[in-house]
Amino acid sequence: MQICLSFHLDLVRDIKFLPTKEKFRVGDELKCSAKGNPVPRISLLANNIAGARTGPASQSLIIGQKWEGQRVTVQCTASNAIGNDAETVSTNLTIHVTGLSFQFLSFHFHS
Repeated sequence: MQICLSFHLDLVRDIKFLPTKEKFRVGDELKCSAKGNPVPRISLLANNIAGARTGPASQSLIIGQKWEGQRVTVQCTASNAIGNDAETVSTNLTIHVTGLSFQFLSFHFHS
């Protein structure tokens, strides 16, 4: 008996940020996701600071108070591999961080 297995490496595709706005408030969430086969691993970097977030399929970043009043460049990198085949795709989004979000204020007020 012979078993033949095949696996289709689907290039990383549909890498995107959500929401796709330019202005964020402290406490807001910025998500990045991508599709592919195998499921891509997502890395998020904010202002080139490594290790912000890493994980499968999608990741999110909570906008920190340290960025208030600044322009922040967020890079999303999606990668997948099987055997000797690998694919890596990156996209950047530059955001302007304004004051505190309502959710951030509510959480800290009630805590």
